[in-house]
Amino acid sequence: MSGNTVRRRLSTSGLSARRTYIGPILAQHHRHQRTLWAQEHAAWDRIQWRSVVFSGESRFCIDHADGRVRVWRRSSERYQADCVGEHDRWGGASLMMWCAISYNDRIGPVLFHNRRAINAQTYVQDVLQAHVVPYIAMHRNIVFQQDNARAHTARYTL
Repeated sequence: MSGNTVRRRLSTSGLSARRTYIGPILAQHHRHQRTLWAQEHAAWDRIQWRSVVFSGESRFCIDHADGRVRVWRRSSERYQADCVGEHDRWGGASLMMWCAISYNDRIGPVLFHNRRAINAQTYVQDVLQAHVVPYIAMHRNIVFQQDNARAHTARYTL
């Protein structure tokens, strides 16, 4: 059987070659917490959502795989465990960046060169004190949303 025949038959079955989804592996209780949060906020109106500031940081890897890994799956199977690729979160050259966005504004970006992670002290000094506190002083009645990373929830940040 030729490769074209195999691809055609897979396609007829609703399968196509797609990139693997690269993302965090969530435990069942994490999924449950996310569902509860979504249900609690489902009735919010546009005015309420405009008061939310979403923040987060990400590490950008310079020398890792180019994302060309493919799996045969249906479009609805993106997040199934056997269709999700893994990556080395700590390998290679990288740049760490924090930023926050709201309906009207952006805070940051704050760049952390040669950092693999942000600790609580760095988060307080370089992010909260330098950027978030001044923003909150100018914009009352906001909801500051963070992702519960260890640096964000450590005693030092309280």
